Amino acid sequence: MAIAKSATSESYVVTTNATESAVFDVAAASDTNTVVGQWIATSKDVVYGFVTVGGTNVTMSGKYSVAKGSVTFKGTDAAAEKVSIKLVR
Repeated sequence: MAIAKSATSESYVVTTNATESAVFDVAAASDTNTVVGQWIATSKDVVYGFVTVGGTNVTMSGKYSVAKGSVTFKGTDAAAEKVSIKLVR
């Protein structure tokens, strides 16, 4: 059995964490009161974190591009499937 993989579009709201510096909370745009993930940014513009999508935890890392105003994450889900996420400002 083959599983079809395709790109999907999701909307998230990213806000700074109220108590931790360089930590960002991620919430679904449809429910901004529920945090579904967190990211931490390093001094080298590298970002590490996780997001829960459809009940599956996705861990990821990426690099923020100041010039492009975007970050591209690569990571894996709980089933060790590769995941790529691009965020654009």
